Amino acid sequence: MDRLDESTISSLPALTNVSGYHSPHALQMEKERLWPKVWLIACRQEEVQKPGDYVVLDIADESIIVVRDEKEVRAFYNICQHRGRRLKEGCGNTGKMLRCAFHGWRWHTDGRIAHITDRDDWDGRPACADADVGLKPVRLEAWGGWYWVTMDPDIEPLLDYLAPIPEIFQHHELENCRRAWFQTVVFPCNWKLALDAFNEGYHVEATHSQVMRYGRPRSVSKAFGKHGWFGYPGYAQKFNAAAATTQVDYRKLLIEREKERDEWLHALVSPHALKASRRLLDELPESASYAEAMAAYKRFHEEEARAAGVPWPEQLTPADVERAGISWHVFPNTVFLPSTDGALWYRARPNGDDPNTCLYDIWWLQRYPEGEEPKVEHEFYPTTESYRGKNPFLEQDFSNLAAVQQGVKSRGFAGARTNPVQEVAISNFHRVWTEYMGGPVDAK
Repeated sequence: MDRLDESTISSLPALTNVSGYHSPHALQMEKERLWPKVWLIACRQEEVQKPGDYVVLDIADESIIVVRDEKEVRAFYNICQHRGRRLKEGCGNTGKMLRCAFHGWRWHTDGRIAHITDRDDWDGRPACADADVGLKPVRLEAWGGWYWVTMDPDIEPLLDYLAPIPEIFQHHELENCRRAWFQTVVFPCNWKLALDAFNEGYHVEATHSQVMRYGRPRSVSKAFGKHGWFGYPGYAQKFNAAAATTQVDYRKLLIEREKERDEWLHALVSPHALKASRRLLDELPESASYAEAMAAYKRFHEEEARAAGVPWPEQLTPADVERAGISWHVFPNTVFLPSTDGALWYRARPNGDDPNTCLYDIWWLQRYPEGEEPKVEHEFYPTTESYRGKNPFLEQDFSNLAAVQQGVKSRGFAGARTNPVQEVAISNFHRVWTEYMGGPVDAK
C-alpha cells in the first residue's frame, strides 16, 4: 500500500478522540473490537529455537503462548481446556508437554491432548473427545525476526497487513538482529498516549534540547494505510548549506552524536559504529563537509563491523536508509526506529483494566557475530521512577507522560490538534483506531 493521497491526509482528524485516552468504556471496547482483529508482535524468533521453548504474550484479557514443538513453531490460547487456568507465564522451556498446575492435564507442544487425569470419568460425555480438548490454535506468521499472532482467522496475511513496510525494509535484514536488552516499564498513561509520545519528531526541540547542537531540521510525517512514518528528508543537504556560513567540524559533530546515542540512549549505535566515528579525526581533514564526513563514517562503519565478524546487510543502500526514515508506527501498538546497526523497538499494551496506565516494552536489537549474542534478562520496572538512571534519553520522554495523561481529562481540552506536517502519523493512528471502534467513543 502506498502513502495516503493528499485528499485523505487533509481529512485526517484535527482533534483526537479524548475519551479514548482515559475511558474505561473505551478500554473494554478495545478488547472486543481491536485486539482480536489485528496482527500483534509476540516474540523474537530466536526466543523459540529449541523444542519446548515458549514465550507468552498477554494482551488485555487474552493470553497467547508461542511454543516450538519437534517440527515447527505454533501459537495457542494459553488456556487449560478443563477449567480455564492459564498454563504458562513469561518464557522458558516446557519440555515435551504443557501441563496445567491445577488438575494435571497435559498437552503435547503441538496442541494435542496428552493426558487427562481420571480420563474415564468423561467417557461418552459430549464435547470431551480428544479433538474437543486440544489447545485452541492462534494464527502465527513471521516478519522482521518477529513472530506475530492474530486472533482473527479471517484477517489478511501478515505481509499484506504490514504493507508497505516489508518491501521498504527488504534489505535491512532485521531478522539477523538479536536482542541487546529488553525492558518493560509501567507508564502512567494510556497505551495510545504512550505511542503518541514516540510517534513524531516535533517534540525533539523542547524535550531533547541537547540534540539541537546537531542542527534543527524539521521532521516530516506521512501515513501509509494503517501505519505511519516520520523522517528528516534532506537532512544532509541542510547541513551542507549551513557549512557555507558556519565553522563546524563535522568529524567531531558525528563523534559526539554517536557517543551521545551510546551513553544517553544505549541504542541505535554499536561499538563498531563508535570505533568508526573516532577514525574520522585521524583520516579526514578538519575542513571535511558533512557529506564527506558521513560518507567516510559509513565506509568505516562497514569496515569495522566486517572486521568484527558482524553479518553486514549486503544489499542495503543509502536510498534504502533514506526511505526507511527515523521511525515507523505499525498499527496498532508498535513503533520502531531503524538504524544500520539494528532497530529500537517499542510495544505498548493495556495494564489490566486501568486505562490510565500501560505496559511499555522496549527492545534494542543489534547485529552480532554468530554465537556472540548476549544472554538477555527481561527487566521489569513497576514505575517510571524505578527506571530512573537507566536511560537518560528515554527518561526525557517519560517526563511528559503523566502530565499529558492528567491534561487530557480536563474540560478545557477538546482534543489534540496534531501538527498537519510533523504529526500525520498520530492523526492517522487515531483515524484507524476510531474506525476499529466503529466511530467516536464517548466516555462512560
